[in-house]
Amino acid sequence: MAIVLRITHDGSHEYLDITKSLKPLTFGRSEDCDYTLANDGCSGTHLELALKTNQITVKDLDSKNGTILNNKKITRDRLYVDDILQIGDAYIELHTDSLTTIEKETFRNRRTIVDQSAGQLTIPDISRSKKNKEKLVDDDKKRHGFNELTNITDIAKPNISEFIKNKKKKAD
Repeated sequence: MAIVLRITHDGSHEYLDITKSLKPLTFGRSEDCDYTLANDGCSGTHLELALKTNQITVKDLDSKNGTILNNKKITRDRLYVDDILQIGDAYIELHTDSLTTIEKETFRNRRTIVDQSAGQLTIPDISRSKKNKEKLVDDDKKRHGFNELTNITDIAKPNISEFIKNKKKKAD
């Protein structure tokens, strides 16, 4: 499908398809930017957003008020599903309705999450990730008409020494 950003400002949404972006996109107040934000909290050239293989990177371009990602000021980071990027009073996020199941998994947040209310470090649930990958494989098998997938590692491997003994017996 498409990788689309949802940009929210003054209660309205705009959508920007970045799927075919070959170069990093700049955001800011200046009309020289790829995407112009009419926003007092935004610098002339505020940030750069780049779509690379399986990742979206965000880089603050020494903006006056900074770039906020999930309520934390950043200079450089990645953008994942459910992240909220803030520039002044504009908000940017991945529009998940435009993503395929595989893209959602690709851009799923894998950061270690700090639970601020409890002050504890929590690690993302790896078993959930494994279940999602298994579901993706099952979906692909159904789509391509396979009822079961042969696991090559389950095939019995010949014992080389027995093979040599059998060959010598036949030669004698």
